[in-house]
Amino acid sequence: MKTSFFWPLALLTLVACQPQQADIPPALAELVEQIRQTHAPDKRVALFDVQIERSGQEWLLAGETNLPQGLQELEEGLKAMDIAAQLQISLLPDTSLQGKTFGLVNLSACNIRSEPKHSAELATQALLGTPLRVYKASGSWYLVQSPDGYLGWLDAGGLALMDEQEMHAWQQAPKAVYLPDMGLARAQPRTDAQPVSDLLAGNILQIDDKAGDFARVRYPDGRLAYVPAAELMAYPDWLASRQPTAENIIRSAFAFMGRPYLWGGTSGKGV
Repeated sequence: MKTSFFWPLALLTLVACQPQQADIPPALAELVEQIRQTHAPDKRVALFDVQIERSGQEWLLAGETNLPQGLQELEEGLKAMDIAAQLQISLLPDTSLQGKTFGLVNLSACNIRSEPKHSAELATQALLGTPLRVYKASGSWYLVQSPDGYLGWLDAGGLALMDEQEMHAWQQAPKAVYLPDMGLARAQPRTDAQPVSDLLAGNILQIDDKAGDFARVRYPDGRLAYVPAAELMAYPDWLASRQPTAENIIRSAFAFMGRPYLWGGTSGKGV
């Protein structure tokens, strides 16, 4: 009897202790929601995390976003409203990155996760040489955005951090695309040399020099390795060779038959 009485009482106490947000001015809540729906309807590709709280005699809008236009519209909207409000919204990239707001994938395929931990859901993957936008750090993890717009967390071992100048230098450097489905980069220009890393079709490496039938390649983190020259295509030539016709797309799709299914997978290791 005591037990059956305790749980309803505990529930009532819990509800009574919850902050009441019902008195938030409807116009203020509508403004925040309208901006969120306009600029960040899908939180997987845009960040507009703004919470409204009471702070003394005024309202506090706290959070973070990577959308300068969204933040500007919020500031302009608040000016037009007769509501005392204070903004504490961080505009990413975070200043703690000290200008290292770009990155390049440093593995044949990296796992970008929904939270900063290895056990979190896989949001997407990115291939070696893919440029990333870096927004903030949490421990040894970085919140990044891939060229197709997906946001997620990548551990420090998966990317090489760069500032704008370093990223520009990489983009201007001669690069090549790896063509076979899978292979290895080696420490010496020999097929029996120690592997440096595995490679997947679509990996992008900087061309550093030639050594007979091999090309010396450079990774985003500066490592050097050797790859058979016949397995590479100069990046401009590869781009020019892309013809996304229905026939070519279907042919490429069938080439992935038999690969393991992987939620969020976008590489030859799982799709």
